[in-house]
Amino acid sequence: MKTGADSMKILLLSALFISTLAAQNTSTIEGYVVDSVTGAGLANVNVYFGSDKDGTYDTQTDSSGRFQISGVKDGQYGCHFEKLGYIPQYSGTMDSALKSVRVASGGNPVQLRIALVAYATLSGRALDLDGKPLANVTVTFGRDTETADSEGRFEFKKVSPGSYTLEAQSTDAHPPQTPGGDRTEYVPTWYPSVIERDQAESIIVRGGANLGGYEVRLKTAPVYRVRGVVLGEDGKPESRAVVYNTSASEQTSGFAIFGANLSPDANGKSLLTRPRAFGYFAGARSDAVPVFSESGQRTQNGAFDFASVPRGTRLFTAAI
Repeated sequence: MKTGADSMKILLLSALFISTLAAQNTSTIEGYVVDSVTGAGLANVNVYFGSDKDGTYDTQTDSSGRFQISGVKDGQYGCHFEKLGYIPQYSGTMDSALKSVRVASGGNPVQLRIALVAYATLSGRALDLDGKPLANVTVTFGRDTETADSEGRFEFKKVSPGSYTLEAQSTDAHPPQTPGGDRTEYVPTWYPSVIERDQAESIIVRGGANLGGYEVRLKTAPVYRVRGVVLGEDGKPESRAVVYNTSASEQTSGFAIFGANLSPDANGKSLLTRPRAFGYFAGARSDAVPVFSESGQRTQNGAFDFASVPRGTRLFTAAI
């Protein structure tokens, strides 16, 4: 007959056996997260490992940038690392060298070293050709857009490494007009001061860089009002169409409906190379998917109206 002490020993041995078995079926993930430039450990990085079948695990790095997760079940885990001010790293994304992690039960701990890239910043000013600040200018850098303040200052705070162009456009400011002359406006201008995209100077950004002093001097040019109607195959106005207006250097894939050259005649007036055809576009169906470099204008019952089109060769395209 078993005594109470014997029963207690059996229970303790069973618990020890189960605990030992569980430990053999799990492993540990440990690592070190550093700044990609300085190599210094990063504290308070959010660390996550997850699997659809085997569960999720998360922790944070300590003051030296190290982390450890114990009791991880056997399996394949995706992972990601995040910290404020740094570009998050996710396994499985196209632009990341981070791979999923294989954990083998009872094996040696999985050891990782992760380098996070800090966001860069870029700042500057939007100016006129005399060097005076222009307020409320829309500045585009890569895919990000900011608005210049009353002194023309702008700043981009979360810039990923890469090569970019810097563009500025003003819709509020208007340059002085010459009595009896062409109407002039500030036109989209690329850094440092060019109006053709292919002449823009590329800006190379590296992780953690603090780039300042980029001045864009907006140019002016004679502009014209261009109106027209997009017609469908049935000859009726096409209300679903979007019309794009691009310069020769911005022309991309797509199907051109009509092109016109805006230039002055001997009397300084606007002259269209095909004035009789201009204004009514006849569309045709196409399997090609148009790709355009800037936002288009959706027609109103087929009609479109561009208030300020710069002088030069322009491509007007329509798509549904």
